[in-house]
Amino acid sequence: MTAAIVNGAYGKEPGRLSRSVMHALMQDLRDGRYERGARLPAERILALAMGVSRPIIREALHALDLLGVVETRVGSGTYVIDVDVDLGSHVSHAPAFEVLDTLSTLECSALVHAADRIEKTLLDALAENLEAACHTDGNFEAWHSGLAKFHIALAKASQNEVLSLMIGQLWQVRLGASITRRFVQRAWLAGALADHAALKQFLAALRAGNNELASRELRAEHNRVLAAVLDIYAEDEVARARESVSQLRARFVWPPLPPGSLSPAR
Repeated sequence: MTAAIVNGAYGKEPGRLSRSVMHALMQDLRDGRYERGARLPAERILALAMGVSRPIIREALHALDLLGVVETRVGSGTYVIDVDVDLGSHVSHAPAFEVLDTLSTLECSALVHAADRIEKTLLDALAENLEAACHTDGNFEAWHSGLAKFHIALAKASQNEVLSLMIGQLWQVRLGASITRRFVQRAWLAGALADHAALKQFLAALRAGNNELASRELRAEHNRVLAAVLDIYAEDEVARARESVSQLRARFVWPPLPPGSLSPAR
């Protein structure tokens, strides 16, 4: 088990510690320290071995549970399920609207945790990220990357390590070679995602301390992106339906005969 945590190399902030513990446990699993199906040591033993508190261990195990790496069974302990699990690899081929809907749910939940903790310096940084995304001279990659920085910074403000981790991984799915990225890019190229009025109103509401309005505006922005992607999805479905009907027509409907090909009956 890594000694860096015991020696305090990762700092003392709870969020950083739980993330470090989670990554250390993942490395132990990949190194074969615990095989699939094996039971992990009790929280007390892990906490003592890694030099952290039991709540830190509990939060790290909860994150691994949500990611499908381990399974906690009440009254029995925590067991290894999959040592190679990665959220991004599991959902890169998932329908775009499912990934976007999950992001919406997680980010709106993170806002509940972050709303009362967001300081002016973070609001200024969020505004700069948004402005950078809005002025990218028609460059999709720059726009998408700037928007990711905005949302990931907002997620980290929640100080909820599990939410922040999952949101960050789903944004990596959006940025990587995934179905979601392709649909978002097509919606962006169609001009459906150029306006970020809802996010600007979201920031204004946060500055004014109106958390309820901020939550509505954040949800509105996610709904706008989701609707744009579903429009592209609908176009593809219509195109596939037309192609299918065209194939059926070619199979069952005889083409008209050219004029004069049939002699009149005698």
